Amino acid sequence: MRRKVILSIILPAYNEETRIRDTLNSLLSSFSQETEFIVVDDGSTDQTPWIVSKAAKENPQIRLLEHPQNQGKGAALRSGFEIAQGDVIAFFDADGDIPTQDLKKLWETLKENIQLDVVIGSKRKKGSQRLGFSLPFRKLLARLGNGLIQLLLLPGIKDTQCGVKIFRAHVLEMCMPKTRQRKWSFDIELLSLITQNRFVVKEIPIQWHDLGDTRVKRRDYILTLVDILKIFWQHRILRRI
Repeated sequence: MRRKVILSIILPAYNEETRIRDTLNSLLSSFSQETEFIVVDDGSTDQTPWIVSKAAKENPQIRLLEHPQNQGKGAALRSGFEIAQGDVIAFFDADGDIPTQDLKKLWETLKENIQLDVVIGSKRKKGSQRLGFSLPFRKLLARLGNGLIQLLLLPGIKDTQCGVKIFRAHVLEMCMPKTRQRKWSFDIELLSLITQNRFVVKEIPIQWHDLGDTRVKRRDYILTLVDILKIFWQHRILRRI
């Protein structure tokens, strides 16, 4: 008999062997049996896929999808979406920087308000809390980037890049196939499409641990800036949505 799935949680993972098991254990203890956890291993070179495969054999709620080569966060999330079975679909970072109770907070917010289509976590909204130290250049570049994103694409949304988001499935069914970005700017493109289609998005503050070993390098900020301008040109000037 096929197990009923209400919530699908997609975790893009790249070289997370030291954290992925703890993240899965926390999720399993926080969500019901009607939840599936889809780990998309994005070409890891460590033991991440082996660890997840072992966990999946122990618990049928866990599913593993493997990319033979690293393709980027956006590509991993698209792959996970293609096999997700839930009426609601969440994106959640595999590295454990965001507590699972914050994902539960997003889930409860969406369930309690039928007017909402999307709920996203925010590290910049009033009430958010950072645990740990962030390098000054990262904070500066993030603020400048977010200012540009709000100016050109998403006015009022303070944090497009936070690693916890939750959507009603029909929203992704409409918008996900139109996305083209494969890496860090994927979230910006997806949210741009969502707001242009007039779906209702709510942003709520979260707590997060600044792990200090972010995979985002300085050159990624530059590449994302270029992508922002491309998205602006396609979505606002050419209106290709």
